[in-house]
Amino acid sequence: MRQQAKEAARGISAKLWKNRANFAKASWSAASGFVKEGVNGAKDSASYFVFPKKAVEDLLAEEQRLRGEYRAIVLDQPKRWRRFDTCTIGGELLANVLAARSIPPEIEAAYTAAYPNLAATQTFSESVAGLEGDQLQGLLAGVKGKLFELQYIDLLNGELLPDGYVAELAVAANQQGWDIAIVGPDGSVADVLQAKATDSASYVREALERYPEIDVVTTDEVYSQLLLSGGGEDLIQSGVTNSQLDEIVGGAADTGVELDFNPPLLGFALIGLTTIAFEDGGIDHKARVVGSRCGRAYPAWMVGKTVAAISGPFWWLSIPAGMGVRYIADEGRNRRENWAELRRRVRSHKSVLSRFRSSGEDGATTSPAL
Repeated sequence: MRQQAKEAARGISAKLWKNRANFAKASWSAASGFVKEGVNGAKDSASYFVFPKKAVEDLLAEEQRLRGEYRAIVLDQPKRWRRFDTCTIGGELLANVLAARSIPPEIEAAYTAAYPNLAATQTFSESVAGLEGDQLQGLLAGVKGKLFELQYIDLLNGELLPDGYVAELAVAANQQGWDIAIVGPDGSVADVLQAKATDSASYVREALERYPEIDVVTTDEVYSQLLLSGGGEDLIQSGVTNSQLDEIVGGAADTGVELDFNPPLLGFALIGLTTIAFEDGGIDHKARVVGSRCGRAYPAWMVGKTVAAISGPFWWLSIPAGMGVRYIADEGRNRRENWAELRRRVRSHKSVLSRFRSSGEDGATTSPAL
């Protein structure tokens, strides 16, 4: 027994001597850890009194305040521009549609003078919207004729007639023989005129033949044509062209928004001014911001104009359509970028897992059976 104990002791001593380096290293690690954590423990205990809870809370509140200020100045600036640009697009779309649908006062006056009974119950726009084909052309021809008469009356009263004389429309919209009366200083009718807003010389000849005693005032095109043919003795040049009348009346009848690719210049100007005034950074940075904001606003503007052009009486849909496209553009970009980043992460995770799976399969294959 004693001999066996000696042999066991010699074996342990041999193992200790053989692994003396490892034991020395472990002893050093234990000793250094003891000393290090002893010092840290004393320091941490002192820190409890040196750094009170309120000081930590105050510093945390200051850090949160600074983060909020940074977010307001840097991170939230694009969101503010998005809200401003969205409202800018909506406002210019509304102004554009209303301008297209507004009827000039001279057209309303001519419509009322030509169709007093109809004008008592319907506006010019409502009458145009309810007619088509020959009926619509007849309505517009009547408005065109009265517009011509009113324009020439303004010319007479403003420039051509002597003092005391006044040009007036015939009281009846369908007055036979004449359209304009010139009233003298004593209140009596000094002269009457026929007004023919047309580009047809034969139509004016018929009027002259039917009422030879009444002079005819007509458009510049017909006046020149009849004068060249030697038949302009009883004609008066109005200074108004038939093409001008057609353009004015036709434009008033077409109350839709014209679809074109013209940018919203006023909106772009506001974007430029606000960027220069409120965006931090140098001129190069501001120029990039202006370009970015205008570039993101233009598609929204075109969507709104397209909706206005095709929606007819539902033109108001163009405003939420244009504003909505501008508002969701930034959110769409964020979603696209987040999707791309998540896809990159998923691919990376799959790659890592595939390596572990391969390693596990290889290990299972090569490990010896128990």
